[in-house]
Amino acid sequence: MKKSVFTLALVAGGFVTFAAAAQGFKAFDADRDGQVTEAELNAFTVQLLDQADANGDGALTEEEMQAYREKRRAEARARRNPDVNGDGVVTLQEWQTRAEKRFENLDRNGDGVLSAEEMPERKRRGGRGR
Repeated sequence: MKKSVFTLALVAGGFVTFAAAAQGFKAFDADRDGQVTEAELNAFTVQLLDQADANGDGALTEEEMQAYREKRRAEARARRNPDVNGDGVVTLQEWQTRAEKRFENLDRNGDGVLSAEEMPERKRRGGRGR
């Protein structure tokens, strides 16, 4: 148990930061009360480490962390890709369907209108909007 806790402490900082960037605040806020408690953060971290621990030994190697990061990046790319049927061509229908899903996700109160609070903040990286 001590080894697992120590391993968790070593990797949690950077690894959880990666997860936060990938998944956002909502991933940590299990009860959706707008606050993240230490218990919620710990539960998220344990779940994340369990998912990344490919061989189930209770510790993460650099290779396991890298493989997990790559898997998450590939999943994110797939979610953003409007080519739903994977034929290498994006039709107008596929593009519109993706835009409609994005709008629905942003429209948190479901009123069909995006308020300023519902619009995502754009952070600048290297001088370019993201």
